[in-house]
Amino acid sequence: MIASADGSGDASYSPVAKVLHWLVALSVVALLALGTIMTRLGFSIQTTIDLYQVHKSIGILVFVMMLGRLTWRIVSTPPGMPEGMDPARHTVALAIHGALYALLLTLPAVGWLQVSAAPIAFPTVLFGSIEVPPLQALAGLPYEQRVEWSHLFSAIHRWMAWTMAALAGMHIAGALIPQANGRRSLRRMWW
Repeated sequence: MIASADGSGDASYSPVAKVLHWLVALSVVALLALGTIMTRLGFSIQTTIDLYQVHKSIGILVFVMMLGRLTWRIVSTPPGMPEGMDPARHTVALAIHGALYALLLTLPAVGWLQVSAAPIAFPTVLFGSIEVPPLQALAGLPYEQRVEWSHLFSAIHRWMAWTMAALAGMHIAGALIPQANGRRSLRRMWW
């Protein structure tokens, strides 16, 4: 069942919303794994650069998909609150969704700021084919200033990533707990 025009709580999300949701979810898992691996394990310089390129490419893709999700959310009526859901829990769910949307749109932007300020410039090449230029306002700064900005953006990016992981965990728990209690909440976003 597709979301009804009246926003009924028994309806499921549209196929477009489902595809975008699951593509973003899988991409976020990949980004968190890559971000952890590439910064903590001692790979060769070339392997590390390659991992960063994949991480940046997926991050840009997530940004584009999130713009699509946001646009779809604006033009498409999502289903209403599930039957029997406590209004306070619904408010928390909306707050978590809003925070996830904000982080999924700003995290790639902060990553771009970080890359633009990097003291050693490595081009960002989207999936090995399209070069994404750095922001010249940062890339043109003297070396010492780029180091400072890069460290700041790196810390912000890392903090935001862990915050997003925590919120995603809450989002998953919010979907699974009602399911375990006999409510069929997962069917709204599942196939």
